[in-house]
Amino acid sequence: MLVDRTSYPDNRVKVKEYKPNTSPYKNFLTAIQKQEEAERQGNDLQEIAQLVSKIIKNPSYFYYRIGKNAKLISILGKFFPRRMLIREVARHYGL
Repeated sequence: MLVDRTSYPDNRVKVKEYKPNTSPYKNFLTAIQKQEEAERQGNDLQEIAQLVSKIIKNPSYFYYRIGKNAKLISILGKFFPRRMLIREVARHYGL
């Protein structure tokens, strides 16, 4: 997953009346909070721009990896079923 460091998390508008214990969207909001954490710790935008430039100049692969966990997830994908990996990502995000 490509996540870059941006100001997106700081600029999201949230409902002031939100009550986490009673909200029907509790799991969704937990996932958003984890995504915001990832956005704050994500890839450097310069690194992403360099990869995009490289792809444009020579699009030799179908998939490109970037980020801290990209290589690990790619390796795990060779040994575990896709459904299992998707389930674990969903579990990580509380979905």
